[in-house]
Amino acid sequence: MNKAEFLDTLRSKRARLKENLVKLSEEQLTRRTTPGSWSIKDGLAHLTFYEQHMLNQVRRALKHELEIRDVTKAEQTARNTQIYERNQDRSLTEVLAEMQHSFAHGIALVETVPETILTEPTYFDFLNGMPLWQYILDETSGEHYEEHLGALMI
Repeated sequence: MNKAEFLDTLRSKRARLKENLVKLSEEQLTRRTTPGSWSIKDGLAHLTFYEQHMLNQVRRALKHELEIRDVTKAEQTARNTQIYERNQDRSLTEVLAEMQHSFAHGIALVETVPETILTEPTYFDFLNGMPLWQYILDETSGEHYEEHLGALMI
């Protein structure tokens, strides 16, 4: 996928998500079905955290400053719990604004990265043969978003 197609894909996927979110009321977006369960808002805060984490990793990798450390399942679970706890009482407005801000930073980063870096699957060792565009897509609107938001991504 070339850079122009990739940017179009990112923008269209995010536009589709926004269209689906505006169809829901604030109550629908913030409702937790059981104590400790995640609302859609909680899922958006989680996804925004990981989107920002991905952007930081890419920026450091571009400067050759990225140190990779394997994260255990227990560490991942603990991190996700911390993300939930930090965000559970935030307003929907705050979470949506942060999500929009983060996405804008992602678009800006993609616009500055040379196309060869986006498409060359062996450019970054930490991606284990995955092209950078795929990693960015997964963390901004792809696999991770589908995992947490399901039908809202369609």
